[in-house]
Amino acid sequence: MGIVRRTPVLRPAAVPRSVRSAAQLQRVRQQRDIAQARKAVAPPVRIAVPTLDIRRRLIGLRVQPDRSLEVPESYEDVGWWRDGPAPGAEGAAVIVGHVDSTSGPAVFYELSSLERGAPVRVRRADGTSVTFRVDRIESFPKNDFPSRRVYRTTGRPALHLVTCGGNFDYETGHYRDNVVVFAYATGQGKRDQAGRDRAGRDDRDKAGRDKAGRDNRDQAGRDRPDPREQRERQRAHRQAAATPDQPGPTRR
Repeated sequence: MGIVRRTPVLRPAAVPRSVRSAAQLQRVRQQRDIAQARKAVAPPVRIAVPTLDIRRRLIGLRVQPDRSLEVPESYEDVGWWRDGPAPGAEGAAVIVGHVDSTSGPAVFYELSSLERGAPVRVRRADGTSVTFRVDRIESFPKNDFPSRRVYRTTGRPALHLVTCGGNFDYETGHYRDNVVVFAYATGQGKRDQAGRDRAGRDDRDKAGRDKAGRDNRDQAGRDRPDPREQRERQRAHRQAAATPDQPGPTRR
């Protein structure tokens, strides 16, 4: 794919028509929120595609007024459909990135070269991670994009990676197609090494605080005088207070 002369803009097709009315959209969101609450899946924070040497933080994207999905401002950023399922939850999490720019390849330039079985890992905000395996790659004209398949909110947990492809339309400044990588979850719920390290540090810190608390209490117990000794000192203090500091008359 050569370098284009005009700035391409990634514009995935509109979300399904079934969610276009406010009432329908509200019902869909309620159903999705219930499903997500049951799954208790944390939002994603990073994505890694080892085969393509991609490791990026994820930014949240929303559907725009024209019903197309917002795209990352930077050509090196990767974003996810934040109003849809989180990676690992029921339904398909949608992640998008640019294919190239006027200055050269962008983050998803080699996305279409992924082979079946290639791993895609997503780390989530709670330290857990989920691994997906590529199943297939398809290309769709933007004017005939299968929104219901790509933006589905029910069914088997999946990850759909979307970028631009096909021929570049110099009149519109956009690619004519979208390339979609379909991947399915193979393992999730395991805390990644960074999460385990953080948990280990937290446990050690807590254990240290608990030990320090016990030591302080033990020291306080040792410093506390014996009640009998305390009473003797108080009695001696009262006697000393009753004795004049200046000498009295000399008695012979």
